Amino acid sequence: MATSSGATATFTGHYAVLGLELSASPDDVKKAHRRLALKWHPDKVADPHDQIAVKVATQQFQLLQAAFEVLSDQEKRRKYDELRGHQESSRDGEPPWKRTRRRAPSAEGVPAGWAHAKKADLRVPADAPDIAAAVDLLPVSGGTIRVDPGTYVGVIVISKPFVTVMCAGDVGSVVVQGQVVFRECATGAQLRGLVISASCTGGAVDLKGVVGNVTIEDCEVRNQLAAGIIFEGCSGDTAITRCLVRGCKYDGLGLHLLKGHSRHRGSRLPKDNNTKQQKPNNKKQQNVDAKTTLLFVS
Repeated sequence: MATSSGATATFTGHYAVLGLELSASPDDVKKAHRRLALKWHPDKVADPHDQIAVKVATQQFQLLQAAFEVLSDQEKRRKYDELRGHQESSRDGEPPWKRTRRRAPSAEGVPAGWAHAKKADLRVPADAPDIAAAVDLLPVSGGTIRVDPGTYVGVIVISKPFVTVMCAGDVGSVVVQGQVVFRECATGAQLRGLVISASCTGGAVDLKGVVGNVTIEDCEVRNQLAAGIIFEGCSGDTAITRCLVRGCKYDGLGLHLLKGHSRHRGSRLPKDNNTKQQKPNNKKQQNVDAKTTLLFVS
């Protein structure tokens, strides 16, 4: 049967995508898939010109189709349950919250609950011309995108689980001229070694409804029109390390409705490198003057 509105699932994978208990009947699977497919079908997006909404719907629909393909087939479901059961048994003794809030694993360590046949470790531009295209090529299980130094233009929308986007080289910078958006089932979001320069009304790095841990490290973030980094309704732990947020019109960092722990340290004016670091007064939300540069340290 489907989970009740107040239930908290302690498992991840295809059952979670469809909002089902492990004991769900074949009829429950069909009903859940039909209901969610109507919600997330790309043709149902209210504004077809809304690039972010279309991308999110497309990726969510892919997740639904992958989940239904497995759970609606008796033999595939049996094998999937065996994989999931082995994964759960290997983590006995861990508290439930730790089982669902994990950082994005490497391509070699994608959890069995999301196992998929497609390549989960991509290189840009070798495997895809840009980061957005690489996200589209990732399997529904997510994976790692290693980006060669250079400038990449366009909005990046990620609504797949366990996705890491990182700089592939030690020399040179990966410059993203556009917004980076994480939505819905983007479990285990991780950004590493990027320069993100946006001119958008939301956050240059904009995370909403993300379940799982979020790590942003060694990044520089700018947004001429609005905020730098925005977290909203995220239920995992967040860690921002060795990052620089500057040139933002509004908040450098906005933390809203977080349920997990957040780890980040203070701000200082760029003209005074000796200013003492200050811890934010409120972990839920930190409003920073537009002229202030935020330097997050480990």
